Parts: sequence; C-alpha cells; structure tokens
Amino acid sequence: MIQAFLIASRICVAGANALSRILKKAWKEEPFDPRPLMKNLSGRMAPGEERFRFVVFGDTELEPESQPLFDFAEQLHPDFIVHLGDIVDRGADILTMDWDRLAKRHGRLFRRIPFWPVIGNHEIRGNLKWANGSRFKQFFGLDKDYYSFDCGRFRFIILSWSFTEQIMNGEASQSTEIDWLREELDSSTGKEVILCLHRSIHTVGRNIPPVRELENLCRQYGIRLVFGGHDHVYYRTCRDGVTYITSGMGGNRLHPLYGVGKTIEEDVYLGRKLQSEQLVWRKTGQKTEEPFPSESHGLVEAVVEDNRLTVRALSLSGIEIDRFVLDLSDSEEKQADVLEPLYSGVTTP
Repeated sequence: MIQAFLIASRICVAGANALSRILKKAWKEEPFDPRPLMKNLSGRMAPGEERFRFVVFGDTELEPESQPLFDFAEQLHPDFIVHLGDIVDRGADILTMDWDRLAKRHGRLFRRIPFWPVIGNHEIRGNLKWANGSRFKQFFGLDKDYYSFDCGRFRFIILSWSFTEQIMNGEASQSTEIDWLREELDSSTGKEVILCLHRSIHTVGRNIPPVRELENLCRQYGIRLVFGGHDHVYYRTCRDGVTYITSGMGGNRLHPLYGVGKTIEEDVYLGRKLQSEQLVWRKTGQKTEEPFPSESHGLVEAVVEDNRLTVRALSLSGIEIDRFVLDLSDSEEKQADVLEPLYSGVTTP
C-alpha cells in the first residue's frame, strides 16, 4: 500500500513539474513588447513631417491559411502592425501550446516590426478564462489588455474584448475601462484618434447589433476612423462622419452576409453569399453585388502622408477590394473622400 502511494505521489509530482515547465515556457520567455521598436520609429520621424504606413488585420487564429497573410503584411514594409484579435485559437487552456506555436511561427516578425495586439475572445478561450487574458499580456509584455500608443499626432486606442461584452450586457458602468477610455479621449485634444477593438461596432456578416455606446462616444469626441474584427468579412461604412472598418479576413473562411439588410447606400463589403460558398463583393459606388474573383484572405493597409490618410483593403492575390482617403486637415469638412479602386511615443494605462 505504501509503495503504491509513493508511486502515485511520484507520478503526481512529475505531472506537476511537466505542467510547470509548460506554463513557464508560455509565460516567462522574453515578451514580444512592441514599445521599444515603436520608440525607434518615432525617432526617425522628422518634426512636422508625418509619413508612415501601418497594416491592420485580424482573426488569424493560428490557421495554416494565415501564414501567407503575415508574409504579405511584411512585404508591404509597414512601420507597425495592428492585429485586431483572435491571433490564437485557445489562448487560455491550461495545457495550450498556442502561444509557443505563435512565437515559433511569427516571433521573427514580432522582433522586427512593432506588433500591436487587440485581445479577442479566442485569447481568453479555454479553462483559464478567469485569468483575464494573463497569457496574452505576458506574451506581449503588457500590463493590461487595453492601452493606447501614439505615433506623431495619431493616438491609437485599443479596447478589450471583455469591455465590449460588458457594454452589450449593460454592465459598462462596472468596468474601470470606461473611465480610462474617457480620460484617454479627454487628453487627446489635438490628436487624431483611431479606435481599435475586436468586436466591430458595425458589421454585416454576423447579424449582431451595433455597439451604440461606443458609436455615441465616437461622435462625441470626433473620432473619424474605427477598426474592428471578430466578423470574418470586409466591411466599410460611414455613419455620422465616422468611418467603421471590419477587417476580419484572417485565416478562416469568410462569414455569410446575414447583416446586409443593415447596410446603407455607400457601404462596401466582401463576404459569403447566404446559403452558398460564393464570395460576393459590393464595390465603391455600386448598389448591387458581384462575384469576387479570388480567395478571401486579405488585410487593410493605411498610409499617412501629411494631411492625408489613404486606406486600402487588399486581397492576397493583389485585388484592391476598397480604397478611400481621409482628409486630415483642419477644415470643417471631415467626411471620407472615397476613391474608385485603383492601383498605383507610447502610453499604457
């Protein structure tokens, strides 16, 4: 009996040691912190001259199909990348190897280019959901899963998945993030704010309601550009002077377009036709859909040149899905100037 007990104890100790090694490997490696690289970028920008390029995409979930998307993003030579969440599949499982796989697959990129992550629902998916995205924060060296960073006169505000869920459940007042967000917006006078979150405020794939509280804040503070993911589609809409973009063309198949009934005349979208595998695309200036002639994976590229922010949605095959320009001058007219498709310092809470 004693011998059996000793054997069982050794097995338990060995199992605990193995688990400890797995967790330490996932948590304790040098984090992929984008802040030092971002300081280098700020140092290269001449005073009063703003020219930089960034790339935005999300929902890659460690899918094999996502590798070419990361390669494509790197080939565009961005000064930094914003990932809109769901970068792993199950980020909170006790024995998950997703973070180690992510480091092995994309660590070289994370060491070269500032990579700013948004936390999505997959980052807290698993049996450690209660841990509040601790592995996500450890991996990227972040104190919180919401934060902001500056580039020139631009302030990028990154919101957490849990915050948008609290809003949709009527529980936003219980979150400290709402107070932080208002302080960030109040202190952003003279800056052009770009809001980034996982759950899109407006979208057309999943038939989910808009996030009205955040929509109201965007209008109140004059935010002109918002990026979201979660919905595996491309979508651009302009509501009350605010341009909302869903860039969820990551590594998984695009969602069916259950929400197209909510679109307005000038909207652009790409998704899967209902009850079909056919991809459909509504281009700039068109009122009808047409088949999309390529695969579905893609990203958004944004280029800042003085008083112009040019945004392009691109498929991996090089098709320009969408293009528009925001006039960033101090004129009263701040609506998005739409073009036809055509080729041609850091703070944390």
